[in-house]
Amino acid sequence: MRRVLVRISFLGDKFYGTQKLKDLLTIQQLYEDALYNLTLKETKVTISSRLDRYVSALDFALSFDFPMDDYPLDRLSFYLSNYCKYTHIKDVKEVDEDFSSRYSCSKKVYSYLIQNGRYNPIFENNSLYLKNKIDEDLAYKALSCFVGKHDFKGFASFDEEENSILDIEDVSINNECGLTVLSVCGKRFLKYQVRFMIGAVLGVSYNKMSIDDIKSILDNKKENHYRKKADAKGLLLKKIVYPSIDEEEDYLNSSLFLSK
Repeated sequence: MRRVLVRISFLGDKFYGTQKLKDLLTIQQLYEDALYNLTLKETKVTISSRLDRYVSALDFALSFDFPMDDYPLDRLSFYLSNYCKYTHIKDVKEVDEDFSSRYSCSKKVYSYLIQNGRYNPIFENNSLYLKNKIDEDLAYKALSCFVGKHDFKGFASFDEEENSILDIEDVSINNECGLTVLSVCGKRFLKYQVRFMIGAVLGVSYNKMSIDDIKSILDNKKENHYRKKADAKGLLLKKIVYPSIDEEEDYLNSSLFLSK
């Protein structure tokens, strides 16, 4: 029995998210079906992140125990590429038996893609189009409020059993191919956290809340506040970093369109 790591990319509009749901096409279900079709054994696939429907990924990971010890991994890659439609296989490799695609990562980078006042139909299904252009400098100031260790329960769909004290390592705003790209980097995120954070940034941009409001919510000093999730289709899981595998790079500011 070998533990295998598969790195993929995909467009979110083809799936009902990543976590298995009854009678719906998800990433986890697709790959468990593929492995059963090959091995005739039930195989539990661990996913790196629970992404919502319409959220895309440039770098997504799955790990599982593969029962066919003599089956070459290049053949497995070829098989999965043909079976798992709408996903692109980036890498297939054997990893240590204690490796987990979910728990072994050191950080994740999420990017939010905005057509800021200029519409391009090429990005219709994976970005948010804003007819009224936002001030990028103001948006960056708002996004920067989240850097550091804070209580993010005001910016998430919060489960009381979860630890809501999290650390955002860094943020950035870049421009690429006519898109305004807002990115955040951290080890762990709560449910809907990035979408609520971007929703707050847009709220500041449209004068529905202030930067001081964001700071007050993070300090648990403001309970009734403007609260809106940004549209899922603009969100992208850009990179998952595994320290035992990946090199240290500036994944936060690296090009979306040249990402490995």
